[in-house]
This record gives sequence, C-alpha cells and structure tokens, in this order.
Amino acid sequence: MKKYLVFILVNSFLMLADVVLLICWLITKKEEFMYPLGVCTGLFVSVFLVSLISILIRKKTPCQTHFDERQLKSRGDCYFVSFFFLLFCLLVDGMLRYVLEYDWSSYLVGVFTWGMLAIGVFAIMAIWKNAYTTEGESKIRFAIFLGAIGLLDGIVGVISILQKDFIVDGKLSTSFINFFGGLILLVVAINLFVKYKIDKRKAEEDEELKTEVC
Repeated sequence: MKKYLVFILVNSFLMLADVVLLICWLITKKEEFMYPLGVCTGLFVSVFLVSLISILIRKKTPCQTHFDERQLKSRGDCYFVSFFFLLFCLLVDGMLRYVLEYDWSSYLVGVFTWGMLAIGVFAIMAIWKNAYTTEGESKIRFAIFLGAIGLLDGIVGVISILQKDFIVDGKLSTSFINFFGGLILLVVAINLFVKYKIDKRKAEEDEELKTEVC
C-alpha cells in the first residue's frame, strides 16, 4: 500500500477538487466553474489512467523501485532549487500585479503557470542528475507516458484556444492552462528521452571499450 501512496494521494486530491467544483456549479449555476471543472476532470482521468497502467506494469515486471542514497540527495537538491524558484516566480507575479498593477492573467492561470514551471524545473534537474526514476524503472516507457499525456493536454489546449479567445481583457484566459501544462510535460518527456539515448550510447561505448581491452 505504501508504494502506491503517491498515486492514491494525487488521485484523491484531483477527485476532491472535481467534487468541490461540481458542487459549486450545482449551487451557483455560474459558467465560470465549467472550465475549471472540465480541466480537473480531464486531469483526474489522465492521472488515474496513467497510475493504473503504471501499477499494472510494476506488478507484471517486478524490479527495484527505491531510490539509492545518491539519488535521494540529488532529489533533495532538486526540491530545494525548484522550491526557491517557485518563491521567486510568486514574488515576480506579486510585483507585477500589485506594484506595477498589471494583471497579466487570472489568479487560477497564474498559480497554475508558476506551479508547472517549478515542477518542470524539478523534473529536468532530476532527469540530468539521474534521480527522476529508480534504477529498475524504464526511462523510455516513462518518457512515452509523459509525452502522450503532454500531447493530449496540448491538443485539448489548442482546441480550447481556437474555440475561445486566448487573451480576454488583456489577460491570458483559462485556455492557456491545458496548452502550457501539455508543453511542460512534453519538454520533460523530451529531456527524459534524450537522457535515455545518451546513457544508452555511453553504455554501448563502455561495453565496446571493455571488449577491446579483453
């Protein structure tokens, strides 16, 4: 149960947010709740499917699924950098909104944008420090998962942008959320794929070198 705790917590949080938004919409009947409700529902379905597939794959292919001490230290460094990066982004956002009085987006779009940027910083740093996946997990499989979700999210974002205005009253609209989220996931997937190819090439060169020495 403990090894699936992250999956359970993430899915529970998204489901709770979905329920709260649904209740708010049922009570108020305001259209403003419809798009966040759709976003949360899409995220919940995507994360649930990925979690389910990941759990099924792990059950069929038993492997080492824990991080070693070096990876844990590297992940701690990545958390540290991404945390202060998020604080810096929120500080800049606050200065733009309250000092310069420039509301470049709604509050929901702003929080999502800075949050996804911080997640992207953490993920990319962890990938290049070999601390994003455990030793037993397949990087290429994970890259395909992230790429598929990012592509789907990006397509939904593009469709939403075509159906609605990208900028409303001088602010980025909620149509930006899916597009930007998909873009970040695609960038992370590309970094993971490139790191996998570099590691694979290095391993092949080391194997050839050992063969020549023998």
